[in-house]
Amino acid sequence: MRVVTSRWAGHQDGREPGHDTAAEAHRAAAEAHGVPEDVEPDFSRAVLHALGAGVLTLGPTARITSVNPWAEQLLGRSEQEMLGHDAHDLLHRHADGSPVPRERCALRRPLHGVPAEEGSDEYFQRADGTTVPIIWATTPLVRGGRQEGLVLVFHDFSLHRSAAEETEARTTALEALTAQLHLVAEISTVLVPTERTSTTLR
Repeated sequence: MRVVTSRWAGHQDGREPGHDTAAEAHRAAAEAHGVPEDVEPDFSRAVLHALGAGVLTLGPTARITSVNPWAEQLLGRSEQEMLGHDAHDLLHRHADGSPVPRERCALRRPLHGVPAEEGSDEYFQRADGTTVPIIWATTPLVRGGRQEGLVLVFHDFSLHRSAAEETEARTTALEALTAQLHLVAEISTVLVPTERTSTTLR
């Protein structure tokens, strides 16, 4: 298993290192192009849907609270089939389909005070029982100064099988995931219901 600390690991309350400067630059650019500072939820939702990566959000007890269409497609499962389930129990497997011990689950670490991480050599189980290798990144989901779960962004890594392809692809994919994860973590604070709300609505 390959796990590394994300370059966004230092961010607090949903902010990355250098956030103030970056935020000021973002606001200035937005104003210059006539873009409102407060992005409409519909726009943020569209970004999640078109991201090109699977996105899951988990509540404080690791139960799935939201699923984007790419995750549905990659896993062969609908959002309704995944909502409310423990993500580790439902999805996390070894390559042969056998369960991964909970204590070895790197994807849940942000729920226990570990900062953002990214890695590979993990597998998710599709609805048909087959497993898919994933390259992934996680970060705490913080709203109003309080951690309410985590955001997981992942890609199907099955197309990169040779050693040379895999090494190069890991580096490229992890860099892309880091950027995507930061974007998703920010817009998820607006769109994602808390686990309590999600449970009430089901």
